[in-house]
Amino acid sequence: MIETSPERIFATEYSFQYLPYKNHSIKGFIDRIEQHADGTFAVYDYKTGEAKSKKQIADGMNYEHYLNQLRFYKFAFELEHPKHKVSKAGLIFVEEPDGNFYIDLTEQDNEIIKNKIDEAYAKIDELKFNPPSENERNCTFCNYKHLCKLADIK
Repeated sequence: MIETSPERIFATEYSFQYLPYKNHSIKGFIDRIEQHADGTFAVYDYKTGEAKSKKQIADGMNYEHYLNQLRFYKFAFELEHPKHKVSKAGLIFVEEPDGNFYIDLTEQDNEIIKNKIDEAYAKIDELKFNPPSENERNCTFCNYKHLCKLADIK
């Protein structure tokens, strides 16, 4: 990361807010985006703690959510910037950089994450999730209030 030419850095701490996706919206935060010489982009997320192996980060494994996070970043970035393509992604393990994880991403990754987003929104729309208890509920400050119909149920 240190050797990356500053001209290649597209953004750091890049946030996207309420990007329209079907009848919903998505938002998030990408730690770092770089542009390659071929015009494609790479998205990176910084992680603290113990590095995870490629096997742990694979589909169906304990840290699959890390892989899905990278897929989500690719999808969201391309949704917001339709002329740009993300070809690579990585997890930067700050305390254990020898364990950094890098992957090539394709259009198939976009399809995988779109299916996961659709499934999640379907469950939310059907109120099939575990909302906080009445004592814990504070819809006013909830990050998901724009998605959740729980406030209407009171």
